[in-house]
Amino acid sequence: MDGSGDIKTEEDVKIKFLLPLLEAHGYKPQQCEFEKAIDVHEGRKHKKIFADVVVYTSARKQAPLILCETKSPQEILNKPAKEQAISYARLLPRIAPLVLVTNGEQVQVFQTLNKNRISQLPNFKDLQSDLVNIMISNELQAALREEAKHELFIIDDVQTFKNVLKACHNEIRNNEGYDPAAAFDEMSKVLFCKLYEEKHKDNNRFRVDVFDKALQELKINVVRQVFDETKIDPRYSGLFNEDDAINLQDRTIRKIVSLFENYDLSLTAFDVKGEAFEYFLGDTFTGGLGEYFTPRNVVEFMVDAINPKIGDRIIDPFCGTGVF
Repeated sequence: MDGSGDIKTEEDVKIKFLLPLLEAHGYKPQQCEFEKAIDVHEGRKHKKIFADVVVYTSARKQAPLILCETKSPQEILNKPAKEQAISYARLLPRIAPLVLVTNGEQVQVFQTLNKNRISQLPNFKDLQSDLVNIMISNELQAALREEAKHELFIIDDVQTFKNVLKACHNEIRNNEGYDPAAAFDEMSKVLFCKLYEEKHKDNNRFRVDVFDKALQELKINVVRQVFDETKIDPRYSGLFNEDDAINLQDRTIRKIVSLFENYDLSLTAFDVKGEAFEYFLGDTFTGGLGEYFTPRNVVEFMVDAINPKIGDRIIDPFCGTGVF
């Protein structure tokens, strides 16, 4: 594993670095399956994903031990790389208890169950052949798979979410002529209606076909109707004033519905929503209202340094979008 100068691509990392590393820890090539295909279904949505290398207890390839993801030497082993690999490990027919991520220079190993990082890759002889069933019950395996599905199908591309927000803002600006603060206020009302309707999946009215039918046949703007319902819902008491209204034209509201109807915001990772809103709010308010956001890399460094555990109490006195 000293020929790091010859490692230039992700495939080099896999063949010239990862396989020798595995062999040095007692895992034989015949225990490995390359480009393992995993079919994932959630409702009507379907994805086929591929794990770079799955290491099994034996050449029969029945009980997985380690899911390995390789990156090119130029890529940083960041949080998204870790989360993706753990999701893949949880979505195998039998969950792999360990995850290894490497770019040929760094190696990170995590426990699939709790996502904790461990110091190094265990030797094969130290792992029991059916470790996953000892560590993880069938019920917990099912719960982890459901969580992994949700993570896989969320709007996981921050730039996509930023672009949708920007398109909504531009629509309001072009149609209504509002300043950025007023435009953001109106867009927030409509998006709250979107989130409200996602709680009623069997009768979700935040759809263009429902919007058009209600407007044409009943002369009702269904999004305004939803907003009126949220104002009297006791769960959101005090969030809106009694005389608050969505001050947008029907065509503007319809466009926002069309931009967001195919996304499920309730499944969108908060980090994605928070980062996108920080970007949007930064362009809208920074300076004028004195809104400034802690850079993401600083946040991750501070959280990693503190290493909070479940049950700890934490105060973030300037919570804003709740980035910490």
